[in-house]
Amino acid sequence: MQSSLDCLILLGATSSDFENAIEKSKHSRDIIKIQSLELLQHAAECQLGTDAVGLVPKLGRSLLAAALVPFCPKK
Repeated sequence: MQSSLDCLILLGATSSDFENAIEKSKHSRDIIKIQSLELLQHAAECQLGTDAVGLVPKLGRSLLAAALVPFCPKK
């Protein structure tokens, strides 16, 4: 992904697990798209104004075995 928007990197879970966690936490409007990087590695591009760091604890409740890493290109 090449943009100045925040991204959330998921390590250790499937894309369907990631999508279910986003729906369960009611943050589907904060994610523009999910891109698969590898088998169990995915990146979610956040909407303008959405802070990836703030999504980590909210999505992390549903993805306990996975690692969520925020990427903020402006910082």
